[in-house]
Order: sequence, then C-alpha cells, then structure tokens
Amino acid sequence: FFRGGPGGGPGGGPGSGPGGRPGRGPRASRDGRIQMGGEDVRYKLTVDFLDAVKGAKRRITLHDGKTIDIAIPAGIENGKSMRLKGKGKAGLGGAAAGDALVEIQSNKHPRFSREGNDILIDVPIGIDEAVLAAKVEVPTIDGKVTVTVPKGSNSGRVLRLKGKGV
Repeated sequence: FFRGGPGGGPGGGPGSGPGGRPGRGPRASRDGRIQMGGEDVRYKLTVDFLDAVKGAKRRITLHDGKTIDIAIPAGIENGKSMRLKGKGKAGLGGAAAGDALVEIQSNKHPRFSREGNDILIDVPIGIDEAVLAAKVEVPTIDGKVTVTVPKGSNSGRVLRLKGKGV
C-alpha cells in the first residue's frame, strides 16, 4: 500500500519531501526553526561512446555556477543516472542539501555498437577468406587484434572475442 503525499508518488505522505523521498519534507528543529531538505537537481550529460564504455572524467557546471569534476564509471549504460550526494539545492534551516542526478547519454559510434556488456562490430571479409580460413585484423575498443576466421564460415557468422567487451 503506497500513499501519495506532498512529494507525490510511492513513498509520499507525512515527512516526505520532493520526489517522495522519506525524511525530506519540512520539520521543526530542536530550537523550533523549520528545516527542509534541499531539492534534487537533474542534469543530462552526453559523452562519447568510448568514454561511456571505458570510463572518463568530465567537468560539469552546477545550478549555482560551481564546477565539479565527475568520474564516469567504465561500462555505464546509456540513460543511467549518477547521484552526486549533497550537490543539489541547499536545504532550509540547516537541513541537508539535495542531490544532483546526472543522466548519462552516449553518442553513437561510427563502427561499434553495444548490447549489454558486448561490443559489436561488422567486419567485411572476402569470399576467399571465408571459404579458406584467414587471419584478419579486427578493431576493438582497446586496439586491433588478429582473429582467425574459421574455414567455411558463412555470411553473418558471429565470432566472439573473450574479454574484449565492457
């Protein structure tokens, strides 16, 4: 049973604040002052495909004009959010500041695509390489590797390179 309240949505009700998070609504301090936790602030950050896969550092400007460096974790999925605790709007009456929620979006890569933790790439090979077997260089996110195409390979065959994903 969920009760909607001032924060709205699940978890709302007395004592809920913005976004329905418990304990973030107004309350009185010991000396009678009203305290209310700060609001969360949402941001969107677009990064290159390889930065999302391998991890990177980026500088962002917060709502108050301050800049901070954030570490984007390796393997972060498109659309996932990072919570920066205490980097949202200031609280009232000495209450804790809200959080900054940074949604990570990654650009498409011209050659690579991603499915879960797998990195995919189409590599064209000649008919003689497919029929007779061959060694071909294949780009990966960490550089080129040599792959042996098995004898008699058909068009569309997927070869797995262990340890070369996210």
